[in-house]
Amino acid sequence: YSSNIRLALDFLIGKSRDNGLIGDPTSDNRYTYGHGFSMLFLSQLLGEEEDRERRDELVDVLTRAAKFSGEAQTPSGGWGYVSAKDGSNFDEGSTTITQVQGLRGCRNAGIPVPDKIIDKAVEYIRKCTLPDGGVQYSSQGGGGRPAITAAALACLFNAGEYDSEYVPKLLDYCKKN
Repeated sequence: YSSNIRLALDFLIGKSRDNGLIGDPTSDNRYTYGHGFSMLFLSQLLGEEEDRERRDELVDVLTRAAKFSGEAQTPSGGWGYVSAKDGSNFDEGSTTITQVQGLRGCRNAGIPVPDKIIDKAVEYIRKCTLPDGGVQYSSQGGGGRPAITAAALACLFNAGEYDSEYVPKLLDYCKKN
């Protein structure tokens, strides 16, 4: 890949912490976004990496990152701007979608991601779906949000929920809104 992608790869690997977080919680009060996008980006590069040492390093970073995400998940199955323990179990839809997309990227690249993490996230989306098909801001409420609903659709598809009873309802909400 290009030298710019290589620089981004090096930068993100350098941001990987021992606990698996890719980011800096001291300077970023919404670090789960960057963490999720970093997992997605790095997982896409894993299959392209030809250098064995760098590939092993990516596998290590992504394995720890996936573990961090699992531990950062709230009891309701979502994620907030920070890990569940740092954020008093607050969750919201867009960070949940970001985590699931990153975790699915990891899984697709061969990184172990326990089914229960993805299953809890899918259940979270279901619990946040309102009768009109809109996915609300968080498990605590906040009304249906078209952007979160569209992202939730992608998330459900990524989780293999193609024929779910929820998919047509969410799609209809997006078309209307």
